[in-house]
Amino acid sequence: MSSALAAIAARIDVVLRDWPSEQAAATELQVDRGALRRYRRGASEPGATFVARLGHLSGRQFDWLLLGVGPERRRDRGGAGIAQPQLLLDLWAAANAACGNDINQVALARLVIESYDRIASVARSPVEHASMIRLEVSHIAEAMSRLSAG
Repeated sequence: MSSALAAIAARIDVVLRDWPSEQAAATELQVDRGALRRYRRGASEPGATFVARLGHLSGRQFDWLLLGVGPERRRDRGGAGIAQPQLLLDLWAAANAACGNDINQVALARLVIESYDRIASVARSPVEHASMIRLEVSHIAEAMSRLSAG
C-alpha cells in the first residue's frame, strides 16, 4: 500500500468513527460494508463518489480527506466555502476522462481540489460551473501531461 493511500485510509477511519456502527456508515454512504472495510484499511482506493459523500455527510473538507491539508471540518461562511459535491464529482469525472486511467491519482486529486476551490469561490451558477470546469480540466490535463513527461 502506498503511503498516500495509507494516509487517506487513516483519515477515513477517523471520520467513520462519527457513525454509531460500520453498518450505519455503509448504509448512509451507499456502499457495502466490505468496500468500507477495504477503504478503512487502505486495501482499496476509494472513488470520487465515495469521498464526496463522506465529505458531504461528515462535514469534512475534501482537501483534508484526500490530501490531509487544510482544516478538517468545513465552516459555514455565509454560503462561501460550503461543499458542492456535484461540482466536485463533475470536475473529477471530467479530469479523469481527459487524463486517462494510467495516471497518478494523488497528483490528479491535488489538481482537482485546487480547481474545485477556484471554481467554488467564483462561479455562482451551474452554467458558470460548466464553463469553468472545461477551462480547469484543460489546465489539469496540461499539468498531468507535464508530470508524466518529467
